[in-house]
Amino acid sequence: MLHDVSFSSAKYLCVLDLSWCSIRKLPDSIGDLKHLRYLNAPRVKHRAIPNCITKLRKLIYLSLRGSSLILALPESIGDMEGLMYLDLSSCLSLEKLPVSFGMLTKLVHLDLSYCCHITGVSKSLESLTNLEYLNLSSCWSIGELPDHLGSLLQLRNLNLSYSSYVEGRLNIKALVALTKLEE
Repeated sequence: MLHDVSFSSAKYLCVLDLSWCSIRKLPDSIGDLKHLRYLNAPRVKHRAIPNCITKLRKLIYLSLRGSSLILALPESIGDMEGLMYLDLSSCLSLEKLPVSFGMLTKLVHLDLSYCCHITGVSKSLESLTNLEYLNLSSCWSIGELPDHLGSLLQLRNLNLSYSSYVEGRLNIKALVALTKLEE
């Protein structure tokens, strides 16, 4: 079990891999790890991610995959401006992305596969112009494919299989870097 004092002596920690742990809840003290660049915390068994996670300004890698009880991300997630890799795959209960999600403009890798209840993705995609990998497979509630998806000029890998997005409306020619499309 992780307690708030769990990270009190680890101020300069850069990598935290909790993949072999059964985590009930991320402690608020995780926000004190100001030098953290990599956080792998799969299968968190709590409905919320603490807001203090957005204090991790140096974080570039965040994986919460398989955290099936998470209902929402912190509203201020856009404050994590350096985030480049985000894996939220199989966060089955995640319902929406906060408005600030569009501020994650350095994102290169975004995996939302099996986030079957998520909405609001279309609004955020327009500003994520550095995306190279986007997985929206098995996202049944995601809505319609936005016209501005063609502005993702760096996109190389796009997975829309079993999602509510329809390939027929996608302007493939606009995605000049696209090398792999799964539908």
